[in-house]
Amino acid sequence: LLELLIRNARWEAGILKIRCDNPEGCSGQVLNQAVPTMQRIHEQHGLLLDAICAGEPEAARKAAHDHLVYVEEALLEQGKENTRLERALRRADLTP
Repeated sequence: LLELLIRNARWEAGILKIRCDNPEGCSGQVLNQAVPTMQRIHEQHGLLLDAICAGEPEAARKAAHDHLVYVEEALLEQGKENTRLERALRRADLTP
C-alpha cells in the first residue's frame, strides 16, 4: 500500500508538470483549479498514510472514505464545468 501511495504522489506531481509545460493546456483557470485540488488530495493521502503507519484501521478507513468522496465530487464538478464550456462554445459557434 505504501508503494501505491508513493507512486500516486509521483503521478500527481507529473500531471501538474505536464499541465504547466504544455502552453495549450496551461491556462490560469486550469492551474487555479488543479493546484488546490492536488494539494487537497496530497493532504488526504498523507492522512491515510499516517493512519496506516500508526496502525489505526478506523482512522485509515475514514481517511480513505473522505478521500473517495472528495474525488467523486471533484470529478462531478469537472464534468459540469466541461458541459458548461461545451454549451458556451456551441452557442458561440466556435466548436471545431
